[in-house]
Amino acid sequence: YGQATLFKVADWTVAQEFVGHQDVLYAAQFSPDGKRIATAGYDRKILIWDSATGDIVQELHGHNGAIFDLAFSPDGKLLISACADETAKVWHVETGQRLDTLSQPEAEVNCVSFSKDGRWMLAGSADNRLRVWRLISKDEPAINPIVQTRFVDDSPITRMTLTPDGRGLVILSEAGNAKLLRTDDWSVVGAMEPLGETPSDLVVSADGSTARIALMDGRVVERPLPAIGTRDTGPGSCLLAPVYLDVGPLATSDESELVFTNGVADVSRGVEVNRKLTSKGEQDCFRFSARRGEAWVIEADATSGDLDPKVVILDEGGEPLLRTRLQAVRDTYFTFRGKNSGQVNDFRLFGWQEIGLNQFLYSNGEVTKTWQHPRGPDSGFDVYPGAGNRHTYFGTTHTTHALGEPAYVVRELGPGEDPEPNGLPVFEMFYENDDDPTRTAGESSRLDFMAPRDGRYTVCIRDTRGHFSGDFQYRLRIRPAAPSYSASIGKMNASVLPGTGRKIDLKIERKDGFRGPVSFQIGDLPPGWHSNFPVVIESDQHVAEGLVFVPEGIDHKTEPFDVEVVANAEILNRQVERHAGTIKGLTVGTSPSVIPMIQPIDRDVPENEDWTLVIPRGATVSARIVLRRGMNAKGEVNNGEIRFGGAGSGHNAAHGVYVDNIGLSGLLVLPGEDERELFITADPVAALGKRSFFLISANDGGVASFPITVDVQDATSLSVSAD
Repeated sequence: YGQATLFKVADWTVAQEFVGHQDVLYAAQFSPDGKRIATAGYDRKILIWDSATGDIVQELHGHNGAIFDLAFSPDGKLLISACADETAKVWHVETGQRLDTLSQPEAEVNCVSFSKDGRWMLAGSADNRLRVWRLISKDEPAINPIVQTRFVDDSPITRMTLTPDGRGLVILSEAGNAKLLRTDDWSVVGAMEPLGETPSDLVVSADGSTARIALMDGRVVERPLPAIGTRDTGPGSCLLAPVYLDVGPLATSDESELVFTNGVADVSRGVEVNRKLTSKGEQDCFRFSARRGEAWVIEADATSGDLDPKVVILDEGGEPLLRTRLQAVRDTYFTFRGKNSGQVNDFRLFGWQEIGLNQFLYSNGEVTKTWQHPRGPDSGFDVYPGAGNRHTYFGTTHTTHALGEPAYVVRELGPGEDPEPNGLPVFEMFYENDDDPTRTAGESSRLDFMAPRDGRYTVCIRDTRGHFSGDFQYRLRIRPAAPSYSASIGKMNASVLPGTGRKIDLKIERKDGFRGPVSFQIGDLPPGWHSNFPVVIESDQHVAEGLVFVPEGIDHKTEPFDVEVVANAEILNRQVERHAGTIKGLTVGTSPSVIPMIQPIDRDVPENEDWTLVIPRGATVSARIVLRRGMNAKGEVNNGEIRFGGAGSGHNAAHGVYVDNIGLSGLLVLPGEDERELFITADPVAALGKRSFFLISANDGGVASFPITVDVQDATSLSVSAD
């Protein structure tokens, strides 16, 4: 009947009746100080009452469906509501203002909560998922960023509650499953004995040891809570550190020198084998010894015929050797169109807003890794390395993906780690491959191998399709891994226009598992010239962008000159230097038709002066594009549209830092205007620290602004000061 009744617990007499709703109620919550009560239900409105007088102090409207749950923040200032309209909303209790609508759920939202410290907002929904948002909208409307989506069960989430210490979250599902999650990483740490009936409510004991759960058949059952344990720091803390070795020149073996016993030939540690596959179903197997932690590379190249070699490593018992296990933590699928085996861009994925950067994506046996978010309404994820042919991980082979094909966000399980009981699959990955994961070797096979223990391991070679021929010849190398890299530069417009810069692309190709940073240095420039060197290609990345800048007033008669670019990295405690290339014919050109500048949002800095823009991780900040327009080729003032590009319009940004809110038209300044606001976002995974950043106008062959410094900082460490 839409009535809430307040009872005195001492004698169960009625203290107050709250009448104001027009239909059944589903939720009633006390504020932390007990002075307010919030109620909601089928009539789609939220009423906040004075618990002492029974007066309505706020009436909140905005939902388009039945409201199932309410939760006050720990300080009582905010209220979050769960609704059948597939949203949760955040409200300011005192003013009644709606501060945000959390619209990411894909089905009815059944339950909501704040974390004990008030930093996070939680919602469980009928799409079987828990979602977590970082609380930003504390006093004014703001977008609260989603930080986690967890598939918890194969049926809708109906109820949840935190343990008294806030370290655990008990979640109930419609199918009668009860699970405990750890709140520092939101992983499922244990499942309780199935309830056998749909649950309706629960409470956790004061000591956090048990949960009492009410069932729809009228029973109340008790379940002990699993141990929460400690946060998994990832397999890197458990896996072996690689052991790199030098065995000297590789031994060579041809067909006449190999002795096969039961189809296996023993070979040296470090060997090159040349042989043919001539029989149907044939595979050649070679056994070598390796010690625990040793890092090896297996290479198989076709040297004649239409052979497509595949490499498989067997353990001491002749079984495929397990490399690792991958736990699915979120399910998705390909939308809009499928993907070929080399494509790196436009991965359209269902529910992409809940997939982060640097996450592994498993589909049909292939594992890729997300590199850049969709940038605008008509785009998808880019995967590593961000350009060229895509890379794969855990030695998996490139494959095509169909429209609607299932995919999973996965994480690597540590040795001996139990999978989460979240209802999603666990994939076993074996040491096998029929393509180079980086595609630098074309269709040849490359497989990195780290011996899990001392033993004798067998490398088997066969044709991927099972074909055979008298001219199917291959070369197999079993060699120690030698981490390294090669460096190169792209083409550069050598005519640098006064007051602007020119971009130079810096590239590396990583070899044998080298993942560290690489620093590029440029040779001496004439007096007055400027560059953003040294420029660092970050760990695991493959490109960066250098800039050569000429201020106005530099002598136009400067003779063309060349300058060298050199790369340097530390690998295995050695400085490894590579000549990247030579920029030839640098000279000062004529005056540009536009000079772009990046300025702070609230003040002006002198031209050609570096300044620092601070961006907290997970936040978006503003700056300004300011133009000084010059004469175009017709001798007229350039009052036209000035374009700065689309998704890649921020140049030399750190991985995860990008120009945001570009829309379908990209970043541009309209005709006749000299200024516009610029939005820059730092993803939660963006590396902390400072990095040069610039923009490039499409005019005059691409003229760059003077670089500024973007400083990515940890949001939790920032403080506010007034001056």
